[in-house]
Amino acid sequence: MDALLSYHPRDFLLFSPRVYWALVTGNNESWWPLAILAPLAGVLVVWLIARRGSQGRRLALASAGALWWFVTWSFLWQQYRAINWAVDWAIPALVILGALLLVFAMTTGPVTACRPHRYRIGLMLVIWGTLIHPLGFLLDDRRMQAADTWLLFPDPLALTTLGIALTTLAGWRLALALPVPLLWSMTGGATLLGLESPIGWAMLIAAGIAVAGWLPLTQSQRGTC
Repeated sequence: MDALLSYHPRDFLLFSPRVYWALVTGNNESWWPLAILAPLAGVLVVWLIARRGSQGRRLALASAGALWWFVTWSFLWQQYRAINWAVDWAIPALVILGALLLVFAMTTGPVTACRPHRYRIGLMLVIWGTLIHPLGFLLDDRRMQAADTWLLFPDPLALTTLGIALTTLAGWRLALALPVPLLWSMTGGATLLGLESPIGWAMLIAAGIAVAGWLPLTQSQRGTC
């Protein structure tokens, strides 16, 4: 038991922090307009959700689905799998997640009124994933060029997706949309802790908060969104 407790998340990593953040920097340089536009896009998504209009929320949901396809191809498939073979197991699930979000955006009328605690938690997660998470470079031993934004990287996109799903979906659709970004938030958080980034704790806490937003606060709320 003592031997197990002696392990640190970094002991399970296949790469060093220097290698990972160099990969992030290179991806930002390859897609630099998106890295710059990410905060503005985040503000737009927050505005679309805050308006509580059906069309705006459909657009937010569709954007998350399309971004999962793009990020899975541009970063995970083309770059990250070169240093982490384990990501091959996640890629099919992320592709399916993107398809589900796009289908839900096109065929489902997103909820326009949901439990207050779910809406607040969802909106908070969107703000965290799009605007706050990329500022993690201020706490790490990395440059601003290695900031991971939601338009280009899966960690902040997972947090953003959790928020968008909580504010736009309900019932079985929400139950299908949450597990994959929840799992990525947990594994991504563990990876960041292995990279000695305190942002990893924030991702793990965000996953727990998303679960709290998913669950009804009282028995009488089970019939609502």
